Amino acid sequence: MLRVSSSSLKKKITNDSLSCIPVYFQIGQVIESPADFYHSRIPKKHRKKTLVDELLADAEFKNKCKKKYKTIVQEQTFKTKRVQKHMKNVNKDQKHKQKKSMRKGDS
Repeated sequence: MLRVSSSSLKKKITNDSLSCIPVYFQIGQVIESPADFYHSRIPKKHRKKTLVDELLADAEFKNKCKKKYKTIVQEQTFKTKRVQKHMKNVNKDQKHKQKKSMRKGDS
């Protein structure tokens, strides 16, 4: 499974490549060090029974994060465009007021 998951997702996986089982392989449980308690460990409620379940859950989580990121970026671009439009109007008003004051000062 690790060999399959590390390969590119765009490549097509054939049955021939998976039919040969490696001579040496190990089955075990991953044990985290106590130093990584707050940083890189997975909490118990997020752990799954199998590696396949973890990979599927991780893919779903990544998709949710991507969607959330896209919505945030869209909101930010909308806000910046709105602010730029407002500033453009403010600058026009200031220039117009300066021209009026220049005309009053000339006469």
